[in-house]
Amino acid sequence: RALVAKGVSVVAITRNPSSEKAKVLAGLSKVEVRQADLDDQKSLEAAFNGCDGAFVVANFWEGMDPTKEMKQYENCANALKAVGGMQLGGHRDPPEDGRREGAAEPPDREHESAAF
Repeated sequence: RALVAKGVSVVAITRNPSSEKAKVLAGLSKVEVRQADLDDQKSLEAAFNGCDGAFVVANFWEGMDPTKEMKQYENCANALKAVGGMQLGGHRDPPEDGRREGAAEPPDREHESAAF
C-alpha cells in the first residue's frame, strides 16, 4: 500500500486470487493480483514477468519448516532472475520473533508481499 500511495504500480501475488484479501488488493488503483505458489518456480516466473523486483514474505507458520521456507525464497530469487528482475527483498518471521514459547500460532500481525 505504501508503494501504491507513492504512485508505483504493484503486482500482488497470492495462491488464491479469489480470497477476500486479494479482492481488496485488486480493488486498489495501480494493483494487479496474480496467482502463484512459492513452492512452484514456474508459477512465480509467470507472476514476476514484467516486474523489476519483488518483496517476498514466505509463510513459515504453514508447516513451520525453515528448510521449506528458505526453498521458497530460493524459488523466488531464481524466478525473478529468470524473468530479468533486478531486486529481491524479503522478510523472515522466525518462530522466536513474537511467539510465546511453545505456542503454535503466529503473532497477531498481517504481512503483505508485492512485486514491483
